[in-house]
Amino acid sequence: LQPMARALRHLGFKVHMLSNPNASTLRRSFREIAQRIKRSPKVSTFFFYYSGHADKNYFHLGKRGRHPLSYREFVTFLDRLPVKRRFSVIDACFSGEIIRRFGNLQQYRNLVNKGRGPKGVAKVLEKRDLAQHFPSLGEQVQGLQILSSSRYLSYESKSRKASVFTFHLLQGLRGHADLDKDGKISFNELFLYAKPRVRRETGQNPQQWLFRMGGETYGLAPVYRSKLHIKANLIGRFKIIVGNFYWNQHKPQNKTMHLSVASGQSTIVWQQKQRCWQQSVLLPRHGEITLSSSQSWKFINCSRDDLGSKGNVALTGRIYKPWEPEQTWNIEVQSGMWTSTGALFSGGELAGSGSFGFRHQYVGLSLNLWGSSLTFGDGNYIQFGVEFRSEAGYRGRWGRFDLFAGGYISLLLLLQDTNRKVRPVPAIHGGLTLMPSFWLTHRIALTVSADLGLWPTKVRSQWKLSLLGSARLGIRFLLGKTDR
Repeated sequence: LQPMARALRHLGFKVHMLSNPNASTLRRSFREIAQRIKRSPKVSTFFFYYSGHADKNYFHLGKRGRHPLSYREFVTFLDRLPVKRRFSVIDACFSGEIIRRFGNLQQYRNLVNKGRGPKGVAKVLEKRDLAQHFPSLGEQVQGLQILSSSRYLSYESKSRKASVFTFHLLQGLRGHADLDKDGKISFNELFLYAKPRVRRETGQNPQQWLFRMGGETYGLAPVYRSKLHIKANLIGRFKIIVGNFYWNQHKPQNKTMHLSVASGQSTIVWQQKQRCWQQSVLLPRHGEITLSSSQSWKFINCSRDDLGSKGNVALTGRIYKPWEPEQTWNIEVQSGMWTSTGALFSGGELAGSGSFGFRHQYVGLSLNLWGSSLTFGDGNYIQFGVEFRSEAGYRGRWGRFDLFAGGYISLLLLLQDTNRKVRPVPAIHGGLTLMPSFWLTHRIALTVSADLGLWPTKVRSQWKLSLLGSARLGIRFLLGKTDR
């Protein structure tokens, strides 16, 4: 109950939850709900969820009583609710029997085919063709839809400590059930997502009753695949309308704001004091749109009633912090290996190295320490190096992925023959560097660095040019505050 209640609240529902009620308590709640809907005609959608025990005729609520709640009684309650849409999820053994309480399906289908059924009715039972549910012109969908976990036994998962059926429903509501990738999850898609997974895991056979009118697919849940960047020069209240959802967000400060929204064709309304503007924007899937005051906003009347009626599910705006690092200082700590053709020619080995540095967008400064050994005819020689390195280049950012590509130059103090007699020798080398990074959190990134450079050295009074290469792995920490 608790996970489903949280999911429904996120979808804009006002949730009334009963834990272990008896039949009388549930009947009383049904009467209160019906009275509340009559007092509040704006209520358009009712969602009922039951998780518990049942048999082929009754819900098992509380202790055994003389008047248990029957499927027939529950169906009658749903049928009489004065709302456009009624959704029901029954997660219990034999819950598929509740669908039988609506009468003979084949007889009803024959009546519709003969023209004796309700005009404009489209009735589908366990259909798997998503194309018939694509949005089209027509009245917004109305009707009654029921999902049941099984015609026989229903199972729990000990590892998840939850019902198998409800677990996959919740996974679907989090975005996985958007099978046609239109930015919203319908009740039918939720069933089509959960059924094969439940059947594969437990052998259960979930059932569906779907009765609807109107050509438009009703979105039960949005899928947050698009991003909206509102620039600092826009201040006021914003309403973002996508399909049958809309998000209200107040932006009081002169700072940038980032919102997660559903993708698709949208209408964005901007209200500042008593003046309103709007524009139509296509919110791309896995993309971001930026709003600024310089765009072509159309002046409208703030009292227009259709601004909220286009989307009849009001949701709370989801503010997110972009994964891209700000143009501020970063601390980097790295370690790895390096070598050169000159060292390898002289019998040297791969050298271990470590570095500590700072980076600010397109430039970087670091202190590097490394050590290696060389083998000559008279024995081994151990070397240490201390170098001060500077970098400059291009830095691109794509979500969590960060790439720096440029050049470097290092001033080096080489301590030769440290195991015999220390001989400090200054040197210089430079080349190309490539550093991809992946931001694990908003402030911590995993980095990989690769260098390829040239190192001029003097051997026996002759200058030689050695090829230098290195690879390092490290962590980057973002410093400072951000207005995002």
